[in-house]
Amino acid sequence: MTGATGSGDIPLTGTRTVSGALAAGASSASVATVVTVPATTNPGDYYVCALADAANAEKFEVLNDGFTPAEDNNGLCTATPISITL
Repeated sequence: MTGATGSGDIPLTGTRTVSGALAAGASSASVATVVTVPATTNPGDYYVCALADAANAEKFEVLNDGFTPAEDNNGLCTATPISITL
């Protein structure tokens, strides 16, 4: 996942706050997060993805050593699809 979204994506509502900064390559602890699937979603199998900083609110600058923090590692999807039924 590169953080790019597609025209067929269905945004879910829900948030999860991570307190403090994460070191490079680190992850936050796994916790349950409640999301709402829109009532207009058709039944079927879907991958659920989480995207940090989806609005690109966090801006990065090129550091003195020329290193620019990557923006292509801000998301993760389920390995298998989730079934949505009526």
